[in-house]
Amino acid sequence: MPGQQRPALQEAAGFTQQVLDALAPSVVVLDEAGIIVAVNTAWRRFGDENGLTWPHHGVGQPYLAGIDPAQVSPDDGSASAPEGIRAVMAGELERFQLEYPCHTPTRQQWYLMWATRFGLAEAGRNGVVIAHQEITERKLAELARERYAQEAEAARQREARRREVAEGLSSVLTALNAAQRRPRCRAAVIR
Repeated sequence: MPGQQRPALQEAAGFTQQVLDALAPSVVVLDEAGIIVAVNTAWRRFGDENGLTWPHHGVGQPYLAGIDPAQVSPDDGSASAPEGIRAVMAGELERFQLEYPCHTPTRQQWYLMWATRFGLAEAGRNGVVIAHQEITERKLAELARERYAQEAEAARQREARRREVAEGLSSVLTALNAAQRRPRCRAAVIR
């Protein structure tokens, strides 16, 4: 029986890797200590294209050690990523989600990261799956919509001001026209 379990476990591990590789987002799986135990093809591709220096694309490395403090910012919310992931690892949250920028020198890009806790009840272990989905197209559309809304509001304000000025000028012109129609001298009218 033990000899039969090993091929079954190897087959299950191969199946699990194929499932991970079929996913479009970059996926990394952490054990209960936060050590990367599996990554998918999208993760490896992103790492290769963006200079990931960890051997084996990070497998065996502590995930949170790879979050560069110089790259996170309280302004964009990315500073909450380590705290959120730790909360999921500790079981305080079942899921944590965050949108963050990840710009390169040649391209602006944004991602949606979500961390989800999972349990291996039979093994008495927990882990976390972290996925990073590129949302650049959606984010650029949102930014364009915001910019157009701001431009439309500015145009509306300019139009309202133009109308105020036009109405003011109209009142002045009406008063001037009325003043010109009045007789200038009463004596001349009486004669």
